[in-house]
Amino acid sequence: MKHLKHSFKLILLLSVLLSPKKGWSQNSLFKSFVGVSFAEKGWVVKHPFIAKKAWKITVRVRFVTDSLKQRGIPDQDDSGGKLDAFRHAFWMASLTKAIGARRALSLGRAHEKGNYQDFKHRRYEEGDIPDKPAGDMDLYNNVIGSVIGIELKKSDEKSVIDAVLAEIHAGKMKIILKDAQGISCDSEMQPIPASAMKGKWDTPRVLVASDFKGLK
Repeated sequence: MKHLKHSFKLILLLSVLLSPKKGWSQNSLFKSFVGVSFAEKGWVVKHPFIAKKAWKITVRVRFVTDSLKQRGIPDQDDSGGKLDAFRHAFWMASLTKAIGARRALSLGRAHEKGNYQDFKHRRYEEGDIPDKPAGDMDLYNNVIGSVIGIELKKSDEKSVIDAVLAEIHAGKMKIILKDAQGISCDSEMQPIPASAMKGKWDTPRVLVASDFKGLK
């Protein structure tokens, strides 16, 4: 019975993800599903009826983030910087508005579990091998974003974007400490050599408030 129930959920999942819709080809959705981590696939299997909505929101968040990056808002660092913080918080805010905070945050946790799987297999996220500090940063910013989504449940997208940016500028989120050249630094504000992070999950990188200006 348990096996049949799982199979039924999987069928529903595929029917949701692969159903034809303008701008959403079956081939592109299938490739997207195959490309995500096992943890994220598990979330989708558990939430077959809202998976496509979450996927569409994720694509929209990527588009908005890329558009802001071209304008340098809030910066152009999508791997540990303010733009990275924005992407995660805006993602969680948008998901929370659409599917609720509990489901949104559980997807965020699944994504970070996927990053750990990527680390073990040396797969890259945003050009870097993920590590624990990056995951801690994302999980922290996810919560901030979800709170924004709850507070702005009835607001439009621009209001949500403005609110996320305001929290970043106010130092309410976390980013990776880096120097002016974009090199990650340790707690002593010294650049961390690549050899000190290679092959490690728990690296010496540290988090600082999103309005930190000490090394810039």
